[in-house]
Amino acid sequence: MSGMEISKKQDIQMTDSRRKLLNAMMVSLGSYIEQEAKKLDDWRNRTFGEIYAHLKHEVQEIKRSKTKTQQLHNCIDACCLSAMLVAKLLEDESKQNR
Repeated sequence: MSGMEISKKQDIQMTDSRRKLLNAMMVSLGSYIEQEAKKLDDWRNRTFGEIYAHLKHEVQEIKRSKTKTQQLHNCIDACCLSAMLVAKLLEDESKQNR
């Protein structure tokens, strides 16, 4: 972290945080691979606005979830949808830089 000193405890906590986020992203990727394969990755044919609307819905579902299992499922869906939006933006940026 460019010139900033951190303690051993902070370093351990930061490393643990990154591992937890990576694990969550890998779980979400696994879910994406399983679910989107059934749909032949049709998200690529959907607009940014359509995916965003679905993401907004999933975020609302997280709040309304009655069980931890439902909450987890909706969080995973939201993570996948967020990644789809990132992928769309990166693809658009790549096309513009050609």
